[in-house]
Amino acid sequence: MLSICAFVSLFSGLAAVASGFITNERILTALMLLAEVTSGCLASAGKLPLPILCAECAFGGLCVHMQVFALSGEADPPKKFFFMFRALHAALSAAVCAVLLRFFPVAQQTFAVYGEPHAWSHSAPASVSLLFLCALLILDLDTSKKKC
Repeated sequence: MLSICAFVSLFSGLAAVASGFITNERILTALMLLAEVTSGCLASAGKLPLPILCAECAFGGLCVHMQVFALSGEADPPKKFFFMFRALHAALSAAVCAVLLRFFPVAQQTFAVYGEPHAWSHSAPASVSLLFLCALLILDLDTSKKKC
C-alpha cells in the first residue's frame, strides 16, 4: 500500500515540477495525462472532449502502470500485451462514451465556484527534495517478502 502512495506522490510531484518549466499548454496537458490520471484529467477539464478523457481514465497513465507492475508479484503480466490491451481498452472506452453522448448529451453547467484562488508558497529546493525522497522510498521498499 505504501508503494502505491509513493508512486502517486512521485508522479504528481513530477507533473507539478514540469508545469513550472513547460510553457506550452498542450504539451503540458499531454504530459500530465500520460503521467498521472487525476492531475491529467484536472489539467484537461473543459479543454478536451469527454471521450478523450474517458480514454485516458481507461488507459490509466504511467503512475497506474508502475503500481500494477510493482504489486503484480509472480503474476507479472507481459508488458507488450499489457500496453496493447490498455490501448485497446482506451479506444473502446472512447467509442462507447462517444456513442452514449449521442443519446445523453451534456446540456448545462450545474455547479459554479465563487471566490478567488489562493496563492500558496512554493519552494523549488523543497519540491526537489520531496521528489528525491519519494523516489528513495520506492527504491527502498521490499515487495518480495511474503506478508503472511
